[in-house]
Amino acid sequence: MLAKTIRGGVRTLTRFGWAPLAVFAAHCAAVFAGLYDIFPPIDIPMHFAGGFAIAFFLAGALDSFAREGLVEQPAGILRFLFLLASTMAVTVLWEFAEWALDTIQGGHEIQISIDNTMLDQLMGTLGGLAFLTVSAIFRVFSRK
Repeated sequence: MLAKTIRGGVRTLTRFGWAPLAVFAAHCAAVFAGLYDIFPPIDIPMHFAGGFAIAFFLAGALDSFAREGLVEQPAGILRFLFLLASTMAVTVLWEFAEWALDTIQGGHEIQISIDNTMLDQLMGTLGGLAFLTVSAIFRVFSRK
């Protein structure tokens, strides 16, 4: 069981981990370059891309662990809803991390307002929804 878990984890990280890492690297580069100060709306596509990448990663993880026989692959709409809910949970955790950093630093540098936080979560959710919709369409047509 441990070997299967390790195999599934390694497969997930090597085949699917690049996407969230690429978005995080782009975010760090944008922070370093001051892009968020120059053009604050860049935050919107970044959160969309983050949601897209997280859904891609989570779908890959589910497939990898199902392939190893560690989890059952949910069918159809249940898979879609499980992955969407999981993506939404990650967006909440990301925003919680931003809140924690702001709290530690004693300001509102990252989370400007509740409206900004909700928009970030919406964009992450929409990014995940976009990936899952395209993925579901490909899954349906690849069966025929």
